[in-house]
Amino acid sequence: MKTKQKGFVNNAVSMQFRNLRDRIVAFEHYRGADGVKCACCGEDEFSFLTLDHVDGGGNTERAKLFGDRFQCGHHMYRKLRLTGYPPGYQLLCMNCQVGRRDNGGVCPHQANHLSGTELLAEFDRLRVGWGNVGMTETEEYKAAYANIMRKGKATRSVGVTVAVEQERQRRLDRVSFQNERQIRSSAN
Repeated sequence: MKTKQKGFVNNAVSMQFRNLRDRIVAFEHYRGADGVKCACCGEDEFSFLTLDHVDGGGNTERAKLFGDRFQCGHHMYRKLRLTGYPPGYQLLCMNCQVGRRDNGGVCPHQANHLSGTELLAEFDRLRVGWGNVGMTETEEYKAAYANIMRKGKATRSVGVTVAVEQERQRRLDRVSFQNERQIRSSAN
């Protein structure tokens, strides 16, 4: 007589088990030679680990697979299981994952990055004063902006930055005008 495998009483617990199992199996498949660790820094705490697209493009792939670039997690692990674990993924900890995202695909562990003091000095180079819009077109300004963005190149055009600054100045002028008018009306 065959015995039935014990199941979970609660369906939510059953789904959590399945999702965790898919994650563990995916991590085992994409692990490096040293085991289930971050491919960059070697972090091995399971709760910190995640899958990373080796060549970037995760948003595009998720949008293509699921119709939503924010769909991830257990949906992705299940899709990988069903497609036979295709190549192009690696294990990274969340620090390295976010670092790659914010630094143009290069983890801060592997890049020459600025210290806090150096970063503040770069911000000081961006101070051109109100109305000195032409200063933002200089190479020094563009280099400082690129360093702050940590991408080696400016991600937003300087023209957009100038437009944002001009709009900010217009708002400040409008607020100061309104405050001045209130002061005059209260004095009368």
